[in-house]
Amino acid sequence: MIANILSSSCKIHRLTPEDVLSPRMIKVETHEHSWTLLSRPITFTCDFCGTDGDRTPYLCTTCDLIVHKSCIPLPHRIMIMRHHHPISHVYYLQDHQSKVCRCRICYKEVNTGYGSYHCSASNCNYIAHVNCATHKSIWDGSVASKDEEGMSEGESMNLITHVFQTMHLGEDVIIPTEIKHAYHDHKLFLTLSGEGEAEDDSNNCDGCMRPISVPFYGCKQCDFCLHKDCAELFIEKQPPSHKHLLVLTKNKFRRCDSFDRYHHGFIYKCNTSLYTLEHPSHNHPLFLDHNCQGNCNGCCNQIQVPSLAYRCIEGCEFILDFSCLMLPQEAWYKYDKHPLLLAYHDDSDPNQCYCDLCEEERNQKQWFYFCAKCDNSVHTKCILGDLPFIKLVSFALEQALECKESECNFIIHWECHESFPVSPSRSKWKKRTQNAILWPRRRMLLDFPSTE
Repeated sequence: MIANILSSSCKIHRLTPEDVLSPRMIKVETHEHSWTLLSRPITFTCDFCGTDGDRTPYLCTTCDLIVHKSCIPLPHRIMIMRHHHPISHVYYLQDHQSKVCRCRICYKEVNTGYGSYHCSASNCNYIAHVNCATHKSIWDGSVASKDEEGMSEGESMNLITHVFQTMHLGEDVIIPTEIKHAYHDHKLFLTLSGEGEAEDDSNNCDGCMRPISVPFYGCKQCDFCLHKDCAELFIEKQPPSHKHLLVLTKNKFRRCDSFDRYHHGFIYKCNTSLYTLEHPSHNHPLFLDHNCQGNCNGCCNQIQVPSLAYRCIEGCEFILDFSCLMLPQEAWYKYDKHPLLLAYHDDSDPNQCYCDLCEEERNQKQWFYFCAKCDNSVHTKCILGDLPFIKLVSFALEQALECKESECNFIIHWECHESFPVSPSRSKWKKRTQNAILWPRRRMLLDFPSTE
């Protein structure tokens, strides 16, 4: 193969300083033979990664291999964020020659006649392009040892610290009915049937901040409640958008880094698998693309940097950003006794395309909420508001400076006073703890009575 490549290359190329200064031989632990520099720029296909090259490659004449210089130091066995087993490099997969293999990161075809990373665990057919698996957004540089078998999905425990009572469903299913959760001081009791929605905004799940519905765990001493699924969330989880393991924590108030919205409740936080999914808005599965470019099909907005969004596996031009992905399938409006369902298409008359809340025009290409019985159509933002994942009965405590003059209501954030044009005089200002809410578009201080 190497001889054929050399004889077919008759073009004269100029050598770059990197070509001239490259070592004539390279020896690494991942290959039993030395790599020898071919001091002539040629066009070739790298046996390690399967992509084309046009500079000076390295050869292993014993194994009949030709590779990029940059591929030589890549490890044989790595751990990536997209898979819970270590994956190993192979130069070809003979058993897979007769079938089409898709990279589980970009979902394009893998030529198994060239190098790729694959999982050797039993009953696991995970495979990825070399350049996909070693991309900086997927791989943090960690090398898997020979004895490392990875972590089984779902082996992390949840935050239920005590189970006081249980009930049996059939012979094999045992459900805790009275528990103690790590993020609440009182006992929680399971509700399996009954009214799931409340008349006020306070009856939201304290984990996900969505309206409560059965089954859920509730406190009899306060209004704390958790969906059963939220109470059973794993302590640790490997997300699709981050290279490190995340830990479940209780969040007071912050913006989610994935779908860019403020949130109370539980969050997964980094101390140092949802890579493919099905969504009712599209006929094909979607995969997480770390280099996505285009417009979201839900809101028509352009994908922002970092270019992280879900894209159709089958190659359709369908893209879904995190904000639209997280939209609930139904929402409630106080002047409509029915739930409004998330609609993905609008075939109505363009002249009648208005929001029944704000009475402004709607873009027919954007998703909206719709009640078929009452014929109500509403913008997603109008019905959910700026803070759909916030309990407005609780506020983040924040330091602020306010004017001492009784008739003056001027107030600024404590962290803003250093950049204030005129340095606040101690005689005219006082520091206080202020109840505050941070809105997505602006920061607003709400002068409510302190809870302390």
